[in-house]
Amino acid sequence: EILTVIDSLADVGDFSPIHADNYRCEPYFFLGETEKSLECLRRATANSNPPAKDFWFYVNCGVNLAMLQDGLSDHEGAITTALRFIGELQQVKKPYRANGLKSIYFFLGNAQMNLERHAEAAESFNEAYRWLLLDIESDSMGSLMPGAMLTLDNTAIAYFGIKQPDEAEKWVNREDNEIVVYFDQPVALNCVKPDYLKAGDSV
Repeated sequence: EILTVIDSLADVGDFSPIHADNYRCEPYFFLGETEKSLECLRRATANSNPPAKDFWFYVNCGVNLAMLQDGLSDHEGAITTALRFIGELQQVKKPYRANGLKSIYFFLGNAQMNLERHAEAAESFNEAYRWLLLDIESDSMGSLMPGAMLTLDNTAIAYFGIKQPDEAEKWVNREDNEIVVYFDQPVALNCVKPDYLKAGDSV
């Protein structure tokens, strides 16, 4: 069982406490033990000055905490968590902060959307998009593109959810445009191009 392996690695010191909680939260979540997942995330993010070697595990836990809080309808809690980690990530040198800021701004926007703070949500989604572009710009291996597409897709879904199809379409178009740009890059040579791009590379 994966949790047993994580605990064993933590017991012998191969995983730090933050590192271990970063990995524990996901299996607990998929086992339906949401409170244990929350407990891991809160514990991992309790200290706002983590060891340098744990910083990105700490950030990942912060992003997941905001996501889980929002999913459990603790939208204000998600906003508080997101704003805290935005402040911390703004202090990190580029390009490393881009992926974290892309994710945390999206969850901030989603929480604001759920509270019907639509203007604030729009600002947050646009900030997520700005950091998303910086993120994939520095992606020499193409590994970040799926996450970027998911963020754009989920933003479109958020607007469909409040019956704003025109706004949703804007985000769908952004997703399509980024896919076209991506498949023009050398990094995409070994990737399978979507069928709708094979006929003329336009959307």
